[in-house]
Amino acid sequence: MYKRLEEIPYGYIPKVLFVGNGINRAYSNESWDDFIKSLSDKELSDEDEKKYQKLPYQLRPVVITEDHVDATLKEKAGDIVNSTIDEKLKDQYRDLCGIGFDAILTSNYTYEIEQSLSEEFSIEVGKASKYRFSAVDRKLSNDMCLHQYMKVSENDPSIWHVHGECAKPGTMVLGHYYYGKLLSKFPKETESFQKRYSMCNKERKSFIPHSWVDYFLISEIYFVGFGLGFDEIDVWWLLNWRKRHTKNGSRVHFFEQIPKKKEIEQQAKFWMAKTYNVDVKDCTSRSGDYKDFYRQVTREISGEILEHKEMGIL
Repeated sequence: MYKRLEEIPYGYIPKVLFVGNGINRAYSNESWDDFIKSLSDKELSDEDEKKYQKLPYQLRPVVITEDHVDATLKEKAGDIVNSTIDEKLKDQYRDLCGIGFDAILTSNYTYEIEQSLSEEFSIEVGKASKYRFSAVDRKLSNDMCLHQYMKVSENDPSIWHVHGECAKPGTMVLGHYYYGKLLSKFPKETESFQKRYSMCNKERKSFIPHSWVDYFLISEIYFVGFGLGFDEIDVWWLLNWRKRHTKNGSRVHFFEQIPKKKEIEQQAKFWMAKTYNVDVKDCTSRSGDYKDFYRQVTREISGEILEHKEMGIL
């Protein structure tokens, strides 16, 4: 169903939350690796486990499903749609999402955010949903959720599943083939965005987003519970693009628990992130507990946004 997004006033910088699986995992939900392994009924031998761990994350589901990622996702989708979630996890999402973001982007296929914002939320695999909308007034085939968003209520922000939804298995970005497929759409998407955004700025007019990519490129972004691993080639590509082309003063914030002795992989990630103008923020909790960490991050973002509003920055 087509539903035009709200206009972004000229000169205004939207505030966007980008959520990964970290929050879910802190409340005993499965890790990303657990999810990938659940796609197969076979248990890996010790020898295969060692080989599996050497594979990049994008290639692991290919091996686990014997290169039948799409068929396996269609088969498994019903098991994970509308799964029951912890009430404390819902509270965490309500606190975080209630800060006042203009949009929420999530790499999760599942609907913990929607379920937290509405007790009535429900969705079925392969069927239309009253919560799902299109930001463009045209038929979307093979869209991979670029222009489709969820809206739980009029007062809640739009929610974008940037790697697809489990209720639409064909949109799920999992495996090398699908990451490449999504990435291949970005040049056309960014070109469209640049033309529309430049014209609006030139005429000092409001801008109407057409996709989650539009939000990503012009907003103040807060990464929470998203590891920013090097396998996330789509996100790194967009960070590079916005550094080169976006000049509206918006910033990108990446929140992490940083141990005193950082692993070399973590040091490399921070180095790369800073090269792309990502502000790496250490919010390490005293307890080291990730639930405490996410509560602390929520307080910090809330305080920063409130301060900026008072200063007239956002």
